Amino acid sequence: MKYILDTDTASLLQSLHPQVTAKYRSVNLPDVLLPIVTCAELIRGRCEVLLKADTETRRIRASAQLKETLAFIRRFEIVLIDARLEQHLRTVRAGKPARSRSYADAMNAAIALTENSVLVTRNLKDFVGIPNLKVENWAV
Repeated sequence: MKYILDTDTASLLQSLHPQVTAKYRSVNLPDVLLPIVTCAELIRGRCEVLLKADTETRRIRASAQLKETLAFIRRFEIVLIDARLEQHLRTVRAGKPARSRSYADAMNAAIALTENSVLVTRNLKDFVGIPNLKVENWAV
């Protein structure tokens, strides 16, 4: 079984959350994948902190955290967007629940469907109503 990490779970894993780390170590590590969307969100968050840092200490810390995040991302196989994903994305975005679903969440769900994988997230409610999507919460 392959696992796709949503941004919330990737952040918890990077910060060594005990339950997430234990579950991560219990699966076949090459089976844990990062979607490009999660990579973008992790990097964007670190860049925003860096660009808003208003003191030398904060800029130095933000710079180091961005470097750590880039190293964290390199540990994983990255799942890119392709034509197969676009077909699943249309399905995920269709229907009433999709209106309240973020585009990033929809893309991560479509990636999990495309890869026939489990989407790992704490935000289970964000993915309710997506046919055939398998989700797990490793933070419990």
